[in-house]
Amino acid sequence: MYNLQIDKNIEIQKVINNEKTMIQSSFKQEIKTTIKHIILLLKKKIIINQRHKYVFIFHYTTPLIVFLLMTFWQQVANKITVFKQLEPPIYTPERIPKCISPEYVDSFDPDDDNCISVGYHIIGTEQIWVKEVMKYVAKKNNLEFGKDVKQISEANVENLSNYIKKNLNRTQIGVFFCTDYYPYDFKGIPMKIPCNLNLFDKYYGYFQQHLTIKSFMYTILYNSTLNYRSAFLTDPKKAVGKEDLLLSLKLSIDNAIIEIVQNNKYEQYTSYDQQLNINYDKERIQATIQDYPKLPTRFTLGFDLFSAYGAFYLFIPVMISFILLINEVLREKEKKLRQGLTTLGLSQFSYIASWVVYSFLSMCLLQFVMIFVGYLFRFDFFIKCSLIIIYLVFVCFGMSILSIAYLISTVCNSVQLGYTIGYGFLLLAIVMEIFMSSPIFIYFLYQTEPDIYAYLLLTLFSIYPPFHYSKIFQDIVQRTNKHYDITNSRWSDAPGFNYDDIFKTIKGKFSYPPVMYEAPTLMQSFIYMNGLSILIFLMALYFDHVMPSNRGSSESAFFFFKKSFWSCLFRKKYYKQNFLKQSENHLDFNYSENENLDTVSQEKKRVQQNHDQKSSVKGIRVLGLGKSYTKSLLGRKSKDDVVALRDIWFEIDDCELIALLGQNGAGKSTLINVLTGQLAPSEGTAYICDYQISQDMEEIRKYIGVCPQFDILWDELTAQEHLEMYCKIKNMRLEEIPKEIDRRMQEVNMFDRKNQRVGTFSGGQKRRISLAISIIGNPKIVILDEPTTGMDPKTRREVWNIIREIKQNRSIILTTHAMEEADVLSDRIIVMANGQLKALGTSLFLKNQFGDGYTIDIKFNEQYTQKGIQAIKCILPGAKIQNKCVGNVVVLVNQVEQIKQFYKILEDQINFEGINVNEFTKNIKNYGLLNSTLEQVFSNIVNQ
Repeated sequence: MYNLQIDKNIEIQKVINNEKTMIQSSFKQEIKTTIKHIILLLKKKIIINQRHKYVFIFHYTTPLIVFLLMTFWQQVANKITVFKQLEPPIYTPERIPKCISPEYVDSFDPDDDNCISVGYHIIGTEQIWVKEVMKYVAKKNNLEFGKDVKQISEANVENLSNYIKKNLNRTQIGVFFCTDYYPYDFKGIPMKIPCNLNLFDKYYGYFQQHLTIKSFMYTILYNSTLNYRSAFLTDPKKAVGKEDLLLSLKLSIDNAIIEIVQNNKYEQYTSYDQQLNINYDKERIQATIQDYPKLPTRFTLGFDLFSAYGAFYLFIPVMISFILLINEVLREKEKKLRQGLTTLGLSQFSYIASWVVYSFLSMCLLQFVMIFVGYLFRFDFFIKCSLIIIYLVFVCFGMSILSIAYLISTVCNSVQLGYTIGYGFLLLAIVMEIFMSSPIFIYFLYQTEPDIYAYLLLTLFSIYPPFHYSKIFQDIVQRTNKHYDITNSRWSDAPGFNYDDIFKTIKGKFSYPPVMYEAPTLMQSFIYMNGLSILIFLMALYFDHVMPSNRGSSESAFFFFKKSFWSCLFRKKYYKQNFLKQSENHLDFNYSENENLDTVSQEKKRVQQNHDQKSSVKGIRVLGLGKSYTKSLLGRKSKDDVVALRDIWFEIDDCELIALLGQNGAGKSTLINVLTGQLAPSEGTAYICDYQISQDMEEIRKYIGVCPQFDILWDELTAQEHLEMYCKIKNMRLEEIPKEIDRRMQEVNMFDRKNQRVGTFSGGQKRRISLAISIIGNPKIVILDEPTTGMDPKTRREVWNIIREIKQNRSIILTTHAMEEADVLSDRIIVMANGQLKALGTSLFLKNQFGDGYTIDIKFNEQYTQKGIQAIKCILPGAKIQNKCVGNVVVLVNQVEQIKQFYKILEDQINFEGINVNEFTKNIKNYGLLNSTLEQVFSNIVNQ
């Protein structure tokens, strides 16, 4: 007993060891296949890039274009920033312009022109000299007194302030004159300062001495907020605070006062209504203007364009890669090329990994060109810093941008929508990068004591990868290039960037506002940027599973919580041990032509019996297959679920062609997707060549070939390149591939065009190439999904002949909307509606069971027509006369026995009670028998 137990344990251990060996071997083989497929897709992408050579050249020469632009603009900046003018020109001040109101600027309506060019205010009693001075100002500047130049208030200064507040931007220049006393509050003590002061009198403090002093006091107020006199529209080289029209106003006022004092007495011009003697054309004071010599300032001296805008310019080549990636991925997605590849044996992982590897390699090449050109142009950024650091930063930043591109491509289902979102993001990114190229903007967000706005901006930008790229760029620039020193507000030289600088915190203080900042180290920003890149890519993978346009099917929003998802990732691969025994008790279909039976139930019974007996599956066996789409976020079943397939049972035997008929939405495509592994069944299962679809899809793909409804072809590749790629996906031996390509091209009559690009082929020729692809590797199972869609009749019949030829030794599923095609090619026909099987059988069987009967077309001698109709009613009781014309009668017969009896009478001349058979047969010129059409049968079945 003890020895028996030991032997049993040894046997179990051997089985476990054998299984481990098989698992390891399977895992190694899967890795080799995955690497092989990734390399194959990379080769395909390289060939396509070569065919688009101008786009390829432009893409990888953009760094050269960018550095040429920066070099040119640096030379221009050098000319501008070193500008100096030792002898500025001398000029005379311009006249005071007429004020324009904001409403007039918008409407150009004269009624809205209510702006005052020069408004004045009088503090004290009104005196005639003030009015005459302002008349002089109006005349000298071609303004209208009382409209352009007018009094707006008097008495207290607060009246002037209230007017300005009430009439915003209605006064260009304000002047207030003081004639008596100016009220002033000195430390709570109200005082009155006399306007007429004699500053040369040491006793000016005595009030009586100043009654007859000829002195004038006025103040000029200037409005700089008028929209047409904005500081942003003035000459940037103009001195700050300098405005020539103020000088023009002062000259006019001073000339007027001098003229009044010279020609009139004190009592006259200080009165209210005296007539003054004044010459408006005389100018006693004239002035010319000359600016100070202009020299470069500390804000411009030493300006380095790369330091100021390099982050923006180096951003451009990466964004070109961003747009190109969106275009390439969505182009394949829109044409459903990915779904076609996976149907023929390519794994989803291999497809995604090929794009990741391709993006990484292309970004590495682009950034290598970038650094090489930058070093060639001798920019300090590339000279004073390790190229390894720069290369790593640029490549990782490029991958973060491409992860965003991949995210956009997963949520968009067309190239047009992808372009719209991609270019929108590009525009937004460019605008933001203009701001983020400034070190002031970057480091201002890292204040040690930030306000709420700085904190929110930093939080928002922290989830944006280009922000960290710009920060890293500025960290390096601050130590490599002549840069703008934030603390000293000047352009300063840099010592160079060392490896230990990667871990140094950036600290400093702004000159204005005087706030401290402390930014994270370069390494921290580098980690943040790569972390965001990984997070965005994971989001892209999530939407890749959830959005149905990516894989052909969608999973629930919380698919990653399902055990099946993780078991799929970490599952152990077991090879089948042919659990289905080779049984001789396999039941074939046998539908009697005379029985009115339920073929769906009969087929289900046959399939169940074959499965129970564990008979071998040489074709396809479908067992209670069902597929439903849940609307629940958690993937749970509910009454709102959409049922696409319901309890499907049938079996396709070896060397049998079954035509699958159904209206749009009947479930044909869903059934094909389940059988090819694009969709997982919700219920039931299926076996293909003894392998179960839910467990052994990788093995099944070795035995099946698929011609999808859409052509899985690239216009840039030749027919031979397509077939070579699919041969390698099928893991054919390299030495067998050339012979296989020639054989398949000859079978579809395209051998003479195998080296031509597919983009030059017609629609029918492309379908032939797709048909050739489906039979690569001599698969035992071929699925043809509407292979003749869009073909002309001649090409369609040529494809039919090809299908007849490839039918030998294969089981074929053919989906079509052409009833004639199903009638000609199929061994059996399956009719589907609303996700269920409605009928199946041979074409003749379905016509007999579901057709409208047989039509007999008889042509009599004209004089015998009426007697012939009476004879037909006797021979074929219950028959319906569909049409009768002179000598021609069309009869509809439902019973096959009556047809047999009719033909015996005609051919054997047997007697029939009630008619003269000899006379009846002699008066028939011709006759024919027609069965119901398949269109009629299909319509009858679907409408049941």
